[in-house]
Amino acid sequence: MSPFSSIMWMFMLTLLGTIQTVNAFWRLPCQGRTAVARIDPLVQFGRPSNHAHVIHGGNKFGFSSTYADVMDSDCTSCAVKEDKSIYWTPGLHFKYENGETELVEQKGGMLVYYLLNGENLEPFPPGFQMIAGETDRRNFTLPVPDPPKSSWGDEDKTQSALRQKALGFNCLWYGGRENEPTLYRHFMPDKAYLDANCRNGLRLELLFPSCWNGEPDSKDHMSHVAYPDLGLTGKCPEGFNKRIVSLLYETIWDTYAFKDKKGEFVLSNGDTTGYGYHADFINGWDPKFLAQAIKTCTNDSGNVQDCPLFKPGLQSEAEQKKCKTTVPDAIKDEDCEKKMQGLPGKVVPGGKGSDKHDSDDDKKDDKKDDKKGEDDDKKKPKKKYANDDEQDKGKKADAEQAKEQPAETTTVPTLSHSAASTTVSNAPPGIDILNIEKSASAAGADASSPSTTTTTSSSTTSTTASTTPAVTPAENRSPPPSFVSTLYRTEGNKVIQIYVVQHTVSVDEKGNPINPTPTPAVKADNVQGDDKKKEGGDDDKKKDGGSGAYMHKRAHIAKRHQNARGGHIHQHVRRHQH
Repeated sequence: MSPFSSIMWMFMLTLLGTIQTVNAFWRLPCQGRTAVARIDPLVQFGRPSNHAHVIHGGNKFGFSSTYADVMDSDCTSCAVKEDKSIYWTPGLHFKYENGETELVEQKGGMLVYYLLNGENLEPFPPGFQMIAGETDRRNFTLPVPDPPKSSWGDEDKTQSALRQKALGFNCLWYGGRENEPTLYRHFMPDKAYLDANCRNGLRLELLFPSCWNGEPDSKDHMSHVAYPDLGLTGKCPEGFNKRIVSLLYETIWDTYAFKDKKGEFVLSNGDTTGYGYHADFINGWDPKFLAQAIKTCTNDSGNVQDCPLFKPGLQSEAEQKKCKTTVPDAIKDEDCEKKMQGLPGKVVPGGKGSDKHDSDDDKKDDKKDDKKGEDDDKKKPKKKYANDDEQDKGKKADAEQAKEQPAETTTVPTLSHSAASTTVSNAPPGIDILNIEKSASAAGADASSPSTTTTTSSSTTSTTASTTPAVTPAENRSPPPSFVSTLYRTEGNKVIQIYVVQHTVSVDEKGNPINPTPTPAVKADNVQGDDKKKEGGDDDKKKDGGSGAYMHKRAHIAKRHQNARGGHIHQHVRRHQH
């Protein structure tokens, strides 16, 4: 197998990889929903929360609920009567073009996986509670798709990185396409993609941390727990040596019911990207009963019916759906399930949620991001042109100069953007992308556009694309680019999808291009380490037996480091292949 084939095979394994096999587990059906209401005693204790949640579990749940309150529940909307725990997440709404919103139908309630991974698992103690996810996040700062876990570096194993990777948006089409792996996609697909590919709806997934410091709670309800360094498996960080059950929430929403309607999907916290999806948990188990369940409910099926400990107290779907929470008087007149103008709590669709879920680790990461951004700002070149007239003259001069110089061919990927509704041929079906500059593959004959500057955000260093050369005859063109991966960045409330493509360029022994590709090559910033080495050296000649022309294949995957508050984006070219 050639080195190139090996790398592409690794890439395919990344796409096909799924959640790791665990020692044992059980799936807890919560087919009833106790309420859809603005209640969140972890984040906004004693008062209505800023956004609504779909709530499952015990019925004694209000603005000030504690472990004692939860354990005093008269019923539970989940299958196992002994579990009075509360499980809640934001709901998914559909926003029409006129601004009205409607709660999407939740199919089957919630499914909670109790994954018994790790050794010496301890039951949740009385008063244990935690939050996973970040309601204000609107970006993803890591490579897309996830690299193989065997290649994860330190940046992939930070708590911030693991928290971002703990979200999943699984497109469902039973019998129509291969199932997507759990936690495969970390963002919410747009409506066009959902309509075309997800006939059975969208499954939202969230994995909780399973490393624990022994405290039942923390000030932010997050810092007392941590993810092992591979998300579900791996080593726990220092100070978190105890292991607890890994909780994984799944909820399916009937997005396909809105196939012929114009609008977009939005979480109840105003998030249209999905990056701000989050979940909360208040323990409602008796510790002794849960400890016994961890030891005995280990049937390979994962069905609660197959656990002798659960079987006597199992509830039917009808019994689960009868359990309801008494909504507090302050919000009893709100009907979060009906069609309304805007979202419950007057949350603005497309905006940020205001319930803060940032952990102490995230605050530290944000400070690092801010410092990095400040350093990059100092390195920024001064403004090239003093006014518009000088800019026009400068662009013309740059265009003339570019005609005399060959395009850079060794710094791919090409970032194909689009502000209109055009779709580039090598982008995944059903997704429109942003086009600041037309590539030859998308623009056809329109290939003589002047040099343009692609700005990643208002506070980032620009990358400049060379002038697009005239389209060469078909017989002389280099092979078309192939799709490699997708990156994401934000501008305000807008999420921009960036498609990374791979080009094959023919070069002679000196490294000069023989048939330059008509697509403009974009020079990537901050090339580090071996990526700076001269191309076309003796090692490359040896690979081709020392013959004249040879094929130089190179694909760069941009690793992005972005301030979680919408600040600086730094792109690093980290991988290449020959």
